[in-house]
Amino acid sequence: MKSFLNRKAGYSLVDTMIAATILAIAVGAACSLTLGMNTEDEIAWRVSRGMTLLDNATALYGLGLSPDTISRVLPTDSLAAVSFGTEASETVSDLQLQAVDVSVTIRTVDDTGSWTPGAWTGGGDASEKARVVTARVYRSSFQLAPAP
Repeated sequence: MKSFLNRKAGYSLVDTMIAATILAIAVGAACSLTLGMNTEDEIAWRVSRGMTLLDNATALYGLGLSPDTISRVLPTDSLAAVSFGTEASETVSDLQLQAVDVSVTIRTVDDTGSWTPGAWTGGGDASEKARVVTARVYRSSFQLAPAP
């Protein structure tokens, strides 16, 4: 009967290579998932900033400010730009209202296409990665006078 101590046990080179390959696939999948999640988080953050600018521009227009004044009041953002269409007068439910289209263009990737520490670029063609959201805003021609 052979002794337990006399047995030679261990892993072959093939076993080690298979285990290393499985581990490399798992690490690659985890890295890919992390990159995808970070990219989506960055895009969501940029869209959120743009939608906040759009929301503020529409609220200021509704309060009676002119598009030129709103453009000066809103903070500038390199990733989102607010623009105003031509003001028009429209009748809605027998009410005469002023109306304007307010748009925000949100850049979801940078134009550089190069990697910089601390700056996400996302890659790809920047012209295809811009989102435009437009809201039609109405306001009454009657404005409240400021309190004395």
